[in-house]
Amino acid sequence: MASSPLSLSLFLLLFLALPGAAQAPGSRPADEALGLFDGRGGFFSVANRRAANVFIQITKLNSSGAWLWNVPFDPGVDAAASALAADKDGNLIIAGTIWHGAHRDLMVAKFTSGGNFFWKQV
Repeated sequence: MASSPLSLSLFLLLFLALPGAAQAPGSRPADEALGLFDGRGGFFSVANRRAANVFIQITKLNSSGAWLWNVPFDPGVDAAASALAADKDGNLIIAGTIWHGAHRDLMVAKFTSGGNFFWKQV
């Protein structure tokens, strides 16, 4: 049976996220940024930021470079993005790592093209 483009894309997204999960024990990436064109003329900027914990800051720019929206993704524990993808509707999918103390898990989160949180899977 042939794989659907979405299942293949999710597999690749998770595969690309693995280097972020393979960091030295206790380390947390911060102040790193990723970028992705959404296929509709827009651009996503996703940065790992450090405050009380590491969180993900997501910004969307239009084709002229004007700021459309800027939202944090802070699940209350350390979380860092390591791979991005956009679906056919211009929604953003982020793969990365989430830490619960010393335990790390892969995480996938989806945001709508308008910047609204849609879902998260750990």
